[in-house]
Amino acid sequence: MLRRTLERGAAGKPCRSGNINWRPVMKLQSPREPRLPRRGDREKERETRYADWEGIQPLAGADTERAFDYEDEWNLRFQNLRANPAVRDWIREGLERLERSMAIETGVIEGLYNPTHGVTQTLLREGFRVEHVRRQGVDVEPEHLVTVLQDHMAAAAMVYAFIREDRPITKHSMRELHAQITAHQETHHAVDMLGRPVQRRLRRGVWKDYPNNPTRPDGTIHLYAPPEQVDPQLDLLLELYVTYEPAWNPLLTGAWLHHRFIQIHPFADGNGRTGRVLLNWHLVRNGWLPVLVHRQIATPTYTVCSRQMQATCRSLSTS
Repeated sequence: MLRRTLERGAAGKPCRSGNINWRPVMKLQSPREPRLPRRGDREKERETRYADWEGIQPLAGADTERAFDYEDEWNLRFQNLRANPAVRDWIREGLERLERSMAIETGVIEGLYNPTHGVTQTLLREGFRVEHVRRQGVDVEPEHLVTVLQDHMAAAAMVYAFIREDRPITKHSMRELHAQITAHQETHHAVDMLGRPVQRRLRRGVWKDYPNNPTRPDGTIHLYAPPEQVDPQLDLLLELYVTYEPAWNPLLTGAWLHHRFIQIHPFADGNGRTGRVLLNWHLVRNGWLPVLVHRQIATPTYTVCSRQMQATCRSLSTS
């Protein structure tokens, strides 16, 4: 901006006043700070953002009509095999390996770490000890990897304790499991009001304070429940769950429970790991094996489920 004093002349030419030549000077301006959204702007943006949000839905009629004869037959075969004393030790060793694999893979698919195939096989065979992890075989410090894996195993042990005590799934138990799963996670990725990536302190076992809606690869926003809707949505989830558990096949009820919990996304981070633990809690206490979501199937499965959730939050039949 040009500022001229006393007498104005042609642009860019000196102006004379008395014995002093006045020249146009450039007024320096400080760089503008990014404007923080005002309260009214934030509320308006929030209303717009959640205009298409829809809360969790009951089981759809199409889902309840699905038959699980094939799955029930295989589960019965496993239960009969489990009762055979001749293979009891073999079954026990297999279940221990399955639990270790779940503890590893649940963090791999969340991007917490990525051990090589060789390191993974050693951990499955030998257990979670630092001396079994080669530094060049994992992208995090071996001590940190083993600590996180032990947290995941401890959460699984909590679930088995809850089952022995015949404890129901509650909001309190969800918070307990989340606190254990993230026991050594200090921060989580987030985005501030200006859209900049930041690190926030993770509050373990505490519902989220801020929206945690991720951006898909195509640029669209995937909406989870707003923070103020977490409690009422979880209340509805548990109210429906206690009616579904005795009425429908455990696989159907478990899929619904996991799907709806992830739709809510009640914590700032760690929802995927907590949701998978809840699913396995439900399955094991209803006489089924826990589910392993492996890194090799996680991405295509997520893509299909994400498309289905984008289309409808009601039916699980094509998820």
